[in-house]
Amino acid sequence: MNDSEKENIEEVVNPWLLTTYYKRLFPTHVYCKWLAYGEPTNSQLFSNREFSFTRGNDIYCRHLSFTNHLEFEKELLRPPIASKIDIGAVFTIKVPSNQYQPTERELVFDIDLTDYDDVRFCCVLGSNSIQDNLLGFSEADICKKCWSLAKVAIKIIDKALQDDFGFEQRLWIYSGRRGVHCWVCDPQARELQPSGRSAIVEYLTLVTGGENTSKRVSFSQPLHSSIQRAKQFIQEMFIRYACVDQAFLDLLLKFDTSPQRWAAFNRYVENETKNTKSRYPSKYLSSIIDEIQFEYCYPRLDVNVTKGINHLLKSPFSIHPKTGRVCVPIDVTKIDSFDPFTVPELRTLCQQVDALGVTHQSTGIAQQDGKHRSKDYNQTSLKPYVELFSKFVQKTQMNNLEETLAKSDLKAMITGDI
Repeated sequence: MNDSEKENIEEVVNPWLLTTYYKRLFPTHVYCKWLAYGEPTNSQLFSNREFSFTRGNDIYCRHLSFTNHLEFEKELLRPPIASKIDIGAVFTIKVPSNQYQPTERELVFDIDLTDYDDVRFCCVLGSNSIQDNLLGFSEADICKKCWSLAKVAIKIIDKALQDDFGFEQRLWIYSGRRGVHCWVCDPQARELQPSGRSAIVEYLTLVTGGENTSKRVSFSQPLHSSIQRAKQFIQEMFIRYACVDQAFLDLLLKFDTSPQRWAAFNRYVENETKNTKSRYPSKYLSSIIDEIQFEYCYPRLDVNVTKGINHLLKSPFSIHPKTGRVCVPIDVTKIDSFDPFTVPELRTLCQQVDALGVTHQSTGIAQQDGKHRSKDYNQTSLKPYVELFSKFVQKTQMNNLEETLAKSDLKAMITGDI
């Protein structure tokens, strides 16, 4: 083995580990069922879907499509093996072709914690000081302190998608490093045109302008009901996140701690609101506390990812090339207990599979590709995430079947056949 091969083996992601993962652990069957939405995996919903694979040394291969799940799996394993999978839209005909046009695509949202760097002081380069952050340092890593921003973002966006738009099929995925993605899979969401997608993401966007903008959130009274709802989630975590974890008022030295300074600021605003001779207009005072809290903690969405029907997004169960973590589903009902630092990692999973292989051999069970796929991930730390994903896929198929039957019943009633 040469030096280059030895170096590859020590990396968090390498071709040997990926081969084991795709052969023994990747949930190909349920994954392809998800993208077929209740139809056979050789249907146009799957076969006209665009994928992209990142191979080897960042060789980016777009405009890939597959007739069925077997062809998809075969291409995954073809050298140089895919280190990253992205999913695009469903097209009018099988890609690639000069004549194809996108017809549908899940409504997707992308939240990356680096977009919060102006209010995220815990993971800057060099130190934890606010001064360092103001000098322009930025760090791609995250910690449990700033992960609170992802948690509250999921709570706010998920509730808005459910209550304000009526979307039921919402799949949240950890990106493998510092962000989360949401895939809204309802038929009406998948069929949205760019104008409809733009309207939704703009409705959900409140923090505007760049880092150098003096004021990035502006409210008028009374607050919209969706903002009132988001305010409840933010108030639950603001003191802990902004005042304790980020100590954002440490530059004000009159009081001992950041929470004390925030309390003093609240009292000052309250007194000024009651003061008929205050130099501050009442319309500013009535919203300033909310505006500060929202600027620190309200979700920051990558608008362009949502707007474009032809935009590709990292796939569930893909491997993050820098961390080796699996892009796993998140149970929104248990979001407060989700820990991004304990999700399965590629090397650990492969070690679990190696140990499993010895057990299979000792019991005389043959190991052929595919035949033990279910047993393999069911006996590793990937199991609960595949189960969560499978339940979601089952739900989407049931909902789509009900809608198909309802349309069929309506057609029958119109034609007089029922």
